[in-house]
Amino acid sequence: MTLDELKLEFEKDMPIVLTQLQSEAANTPVLYGKYCRYVSDFNRELTQRKNHQKTILRDRLNYYLGRGDDVCLDVYSSTELRTVLPGDEEVIKANTAVEIVENKIELCRSAMEAIRQRGFSISNVVNLRKLEAGE
Repeated sequence: MTLDELKLEFEKDMPIVLTQLQSEAANTPVLYGKYCRYVSDFNRELTQRKNHQKTILRDRLNYYLGRGDDVCLDVYSSTELRTVLPGDEEVIKANTAVEIVENKIELCRSAMEAIRQRGFSISNVVNLRKLEAGE
């Protein structure tokens, strides 16, 4: 699932239908569980991406140090490697993949917090209706 798809799903899940407050209240734990599952899945994906990131970093370091089958013909000092390695295209891709998954996890955690607040919103609507009815 892409970050944009996750955002759209969150936007679709959050509105409260004021004519169906009872079903909306019952649906709140279901929504919370859904985003808990997403966080769990994304944490697993994050672990995989971080492991891949470490592998890429090791392979690219070996490339720049002249170890292995594919070697860089340029010679870099250790201080130059600190600049060259983070700027390597494959390392950037691996870092970006990790950051995207971290953003997905953060969005899911924010969604979970919003879902927790959803119960208070529903309760406030019910109390407001009672007040308007004179109860």
